[in-house]
Amino acid sequence: MKLSAHNVYNDDGSYLATIAPASKKAVAMVAAQSEKDPDGRSQFVWVRLANGDLVLGVYPQGDTYCRCEKEAP
Repeated sequence: MKLSAHNVYNDDGSYLATIAPASKKAVAMVAAQSEKDPDGRSQFVWVRLANGDLVLGVYPQGDTYCRCEKEAP
């Protein structure tokens, strides 16, 4: 399934999030960073959404965040 960028809204119509695909280049760059470096990335985490969806995530931190921000929605 190919995902396109889209917004997610709560049942009351309030904005919750924007979901968008990440490029392979950005994924590789973030994954290569150290989770022990404040300018690297977080550990990989599971996120369970209110609707039951399960997301495997990682949070870019510091300089890595700044390098990703241009691509993110």
